Amino acid sequence: MPPLMRRARTGGLASLFTTLVATLVTSTLVAAQRVAPSPLAPVCPDGAQPVVLEGDYPVVMRAGTHWNRHEYSTEERTRVLFHADAIRQHFTPPPTLGNVPVLAESWVRAWGGAPSLHSAVSAKLVLVMKADGHLRTTFWQMAPFSSALSDALTAAVRAADKAGDFEGIMRPATTRGDDTLVVQLRSITAVPEAEELPLMRARLSRYVVDSPPSVIKAGGLYYPDGAAYFNIENRGEVIALVGSDGRAIRSGTQVSRIEWRDFLSTMTRAVETTVYAPARSGGCAVPSLFRHSFDFTLQR
Repeated sequence: MPPLMRRARTGGLASLFTTLVATLVTSTLVAAQRVAPSPLAPVCPDGAQPVVLEGDYPVVMRAGTHWNRHEYSTEERTRVLFHADAIRQHFTPPPTLGNVPVLAESWVRAWGGAPSLHSAVSAKLVLVMKADGHLRTTFWQMAPFSSALSDALTAAVRAADKAGDFEGIMRPATTRGDDTLVVQLRSITAVPEAEELPLMRARLSRYVVDSPPSVIKAGGLYYPDGAAYFNIENRGEVIALVGSDGRAIRSGTQVSRIEWRDFLSTMTRAVETTVYAPARSGGCAVPSLFRHSFDFTLQR
């Protein structure tokens, strides 16, 4: 924090305000480090307690809208749903979601206060299918925080492939080689939409925020030399797990969109070196999620 405060002293009234904010955040961070057993635990002044909302919500599967720069057509989304339904037939819901931390998830739409796109179950599962209709590989573009759910879904994918259930849907004549399909999961608050396949119900909880997390000092961002040389541009998104100490927790931060791997290290490094004002609930500093968007463009 000292370098931030030294720079803050040099710019008049705005810098004075920044200095005061930085000092306040520094005090909060010191208190968090002293009191919280973990950055995933809330830090509360005497007598305060965070507000937690919980309930049972449906979890659905739906087709992704794109893979990297390629936007899926209606026909492609139909193929994704065909594969998602095959997975669903072999899926066994886990008895519990496991040890999922309670978080403030301030960017999500929350009709009626219910958590939509809850991190415990929200995910993007990528299927790479061979021309013969069998699975080449599968991986999480964005994994759910529930390892029990991710394990159950991975097992269902393998079982559906072994049973040959991914066969039987026509591929366009123009499609050659592998077919990359993205299946999305999310929690909802009402009945599923037409293209959403019900999967399970889950007990979900989150902090109700007084104020969302915000950036105090952004981490450094650079344009990869190789990408600049080849005139490569990129649009990326990183979801940072921000602890109650105002720092990103590396193990929980996920890249949810990237078009070129060259930009992976610069985006994750920027997030890991960012200083945040933590989210607050009931007067307590609480862990939360923060969505970063990065656009790397070249001047023409």
